[in-house]
Amino acid sequence: GKLRVFLSEWPVDRPSNWVWRLNQPETAAELEALRCSVQRGQPFGKERWQVRIATRLGLESTLRARGRPKGS
Repeated sequence: GKLRVFLSEWPVDRPSNWVWRLNQPETAAELEALRCSVQRGQPFGKERWQVRIATRLGLESTLRARGRPKGS
């Protein structure tokens, strides 16, 4: 059969230990952060990066707490 490639080229240098890193289990906190990101549709990453990307893509609302602001 014909081999199909599903992944693009890496946008950065590939870490030498990337397979090992990929196979490491998530911590409970990492898993919760991933779930929150998926449920909210917010960028996943470090906070500074999240803010920068959310601003660039118009996703600022995904970073705010749900519901009415306190005191409203």
